[in-house]
Amino acid sequence: MMEELGKLTELQRGEAAARAVDQLPKGRLAQYAPLVRNLSLLLRQHGLGQTLTYLKSRGAERADSPFTMLYGHLNSWLGQTLGERGDFLTALIRMDSRRYLQAAEEAHGFALALRQACQAGTASLNPTSAAADKEAGE
Repeated sequence: MMEELGKLTELQRGEAAARAVDQLPKGRLAQYAPLVRNLSLLLRQHGLGQTLTYLKSRGAERADSPFTMLYGHLNSWLGQTLGERGDFLTALIRMDSRRYLQAAEEAHGFALALRQACQAGTASLNPTSAAADKEAGE
């Protein structure tokens, strides 16, 4: 039962990440993808709270900023999965350590799903490059 729940959550993460990448404004994947590639590292080195703060401050609430977009995607996913409304960073400050660790673990899982969605999005934009990568791997 627990394994099924884990698979369901992983599937939900993947679907949410794919939707987030699909909804990026045209031409923004090129700026968004490198940031997503570094997200797991940011989370490991600095923790969830500092990473969210960094994304929010770098984006300066400019809607066209990849930092703002990524903050919004994390905010939405974490709020939805952990049952928090509004700004997740504000909710994170009030959480106990058990809940904070749960949120951090979920953020890592979503970061991986976003990375995979970006890779799929990049491959679909440049099928020649995807074919070359596949041949190089064989």
